[in-house]
Amino acid sequence: MDILMVDDENFVLDYLEDCIRSFDLKINAIHRATCVDDAYDLLSNMSISILLTDIRMPEKNGFDLLELIYSEELPTKIILLSGYSEFDFAKSAIQYGVMDYLLKPIMPDELQRVLVKTMETVTKENRKRKEFITKRINYRQSQHFLRGQFLFELFQGKSYSEKEFTKKLAELQLDIPYRSDCIVSSILMKTNSFRGDSQDTELYLKAIMNITEEILHEAIPTREQLWYCIDPYHFFHFVIPLNLTNSDDLMKQKLKRVKQTIEALLNIRIVMLQSESIQLNRDLHSTYMQIVNYTLRLTEQKDTMVHRIKNLDPSRSPNYFQHLTEAPSLIDLMEVARWNEAYQKVEAILDKMEKDAVFTQQHLMEIMYYFFSCFSYISAKNNRQHTYFPEYITFIQNPFTISTPKDIKNWIQKGMDYLSNTENENTSNKNFLIAQIHAFISKNIQQNVTLHSIAEHVYLHPVYLSRWYKKETGSSISSYIFQLRMKKAVTLLLTTNKKIADISQEVGYQKTQYFIRLFKEHFKMTPQKYRESKNSLEIHHS
Repeated sequence: MDILMVDDENFVLDYLEDCIRSFDLKINAIHRATCVDDAYDLLSNMSISILLTDIRMPEKNGFDLLELIYSEELPTKIILLSGYSEFDFAKSAIQYGVMDYLLKPIMPDELQRVLVKTMETVTKENRKRKEFITKRINYRQSQHFLRGQFLFELFQGKSYSEKEFTKKLAELQLDIPYRSDCIVSSILMKTNSFRGDSQDTELYLKAIMNITEEILHEAIPTREQLWYCIDPYHFFHFVIPLNLTNSDDLMKQKLKRVKQTIEALLNIRIVMLQSESIQLNRDLHSTYMQIVNYTLRLTEQKDTMVHRIKNLDPSRSPNYFQHLTEAPSLIDLMEVARWNEAYQKVEAILDKMEKDAVFTQQHLMEIMYYFFSCFSYISAKNNRQHTYFPEYITFIQNPFTISTPKDIKNWIQKGMDYLSNTENENTSNKNFLIAQIHAFISKNIQQNVTLHSIAEHVYLHPVYLSRWYKKETGSSISSYIFQLRMKKAVTLLLTTNKKIADISQEVGYQKTQYFIRLFKEHFKMTPQKYRESKNSLEIHHS
């Protein structure tokens, strides 16, 4: 903390400064002034925690300085320096919030005592002030969050009785009547004009929120009448009540200014929409759905204006999607690994969209979702998880991250490269997977090894694993397990003297009779006959 000393005698200031520095207190800076005007300038322009001032000074005295501090409500703590003749006068200064007073000549011990006590008071008050500010900020943030949550619930169609609705408005300190007329306005940040991570996006949304609140506050009596939320797609929606001083035309002008200010200050492009006048208690859900629907069908050349929802052109827009399914379809080309032709097909459609300049978000999303279905199918066929492709998750979380044909080109090019590399790796991947399956079966042949246990080991669905294995090897997994058990049984029969019952257990058959029956069906003789015939043949040859 900083200290200001005021006295018209420099030798007094020198003495005080030497004493204070010798106390080794946690003081950032010591300032000096020899008159009231200089002292007041320092107090007005700097953060001074403690003031030590003499009472008797020429022209203006210490009490003139106290009156200035008191009138300006400065938080500075005051310690008066006075002579014996001013002692009673100094005591009356308590009304100005004076912390203490020191009699001249000032003794170092007394000065240190008063300073330590005053600094402790400043520290406690600063701590309380910070706690109060923190609590107020947390309360406001919590209140904004709860307000936004309530508004989004209404947008999503949740209904409340009039009593419940009115009670919620009162709890959230929203000064908006239940049956009031209002408008809903929404802002969507165009992702093709801004490239940043999720944290940057949040900062931009907060900036947009602050600008909007500041401008609209000029036309709204209180901030408690501006109600807003941010939805999962990073739309910023706000509800504005209409009244005699706040007409629809006035709000249209204000919203236009909001758009211009946001784009100029933040250097980004936004889409801004405004609903018709609606009734708060019944129209929020339908209006929200209209806004989302309008945005999906909004063509690029209109985004310089504030869009009125009633102006949505219902005429049918070009159908770009059908070209993807024309023979040979995109999925057909991808399935036979004709990646260049597949990309060229998509590129031709996207180039036409850019040239026509009448595409909508709906067109972009149709193409993206169709590509997703193709991409997922090929990934599963090649035993690869499409979620390894990071852009997949980004788009699923917020489809509005794709806002131009160029965005899709970049996305699909990465996807094609990923699938192409998968295809090149496919043969080695297949061999590796088959080796994994065989190793697991061999290790667990004594157990009741099943399709489900194998599938769990290689992280595949049992049905998919069964079909894939038969397609790649020409035989079923159960057939492979049976052949392996029979081979192991033969080895044990010919190389050991183990009992048939023990061999049955070792190759995974718990019931000996069942093992003997299977063995006989396969080799046309029992295990014992097989052992005897092979042994007799070896003796004969020897």
